[in-house]
Amino acid sequence: MSVTDETIQDAQESLQRYEKRSERYSQQPEQWKQDHEAAMCCFDFEGLLAFGLSLYDYINRIDEAWRVKVYRNLVPHDPAVDKVIEELYRGWLKPYDRVLARLSALEKHFDVAGAKEFRSACREVQGILTPDEEFFIHDRLARLRDEAVDANRRGEAEEMRSIGD
Repeated sequence: MSVTDETIQDAQESLQRYEKRSERYSQQPEQWKQDHEAAMCCFDFEGLLAFGLSLYDYINRIDEAWRVKVYRNLVPHDPAVDKVIEELYRGWLKPYDRVLARLSALEKHFDVAGAKEFRSACREVQGILTPDEEFFIHDRLARLRDEAVDANRRGEAEEMRSIGD
């Protein structure tokens, strides 16, 4: 097994744990009996978000490291590796609906740590998974560019990081 295979396997196994753990949030929330129980429920959920975000970061780093190695001609481009990485992103996004539903419910009562970062990561992955012919539509691209420029001027944009940061 090569390093790439092992790295991908680690990500796939983590995705399975993330998916399984998120399943308990697909049911309707129980009626909260005490503030303590509700706070602990939120705390547990924040742990799920943290796990999901760390997994997103891990997949993103795999993706970036692969692309850098190909760009520098250290390894030959292999479309199969691109496909595997795309599937990792799809797997990460799989529990999106149930996680977002629980996040929205908890935000009615709590300031949920990691909520902003989770939503940002979801938008990023959705963009990555959007086919180029759908994403790079002239009018839409121009609108997105203008929105990004406006957000940057308002100080709402995040500075880009690379794997070396």
